[in-house]
Amino acid sequence: ADRKIWKVDESDKEVAGYVRKVHNFYQVIVRNAGHMVPADQPRVAFAMINSFVDGTL
Repeated sequence: ADRKIWKVDESDKEVAGYVRKVHNFYQVIVRNAGHMVPADQPRVAFAMINSFVDGTL
């Protein structure tokens, strides 16, 4: 599957990360974050979880 650029808001200049989807499996890579994404990138982590729950990721 192709990797797509993901931004928290379309108006953001900075890329939050990358998303890849295969069937019902999502892989999200968050830039500038280690294994504790909420500690390293809280805004991005919150947006990622909301997008996943809303089905807009």
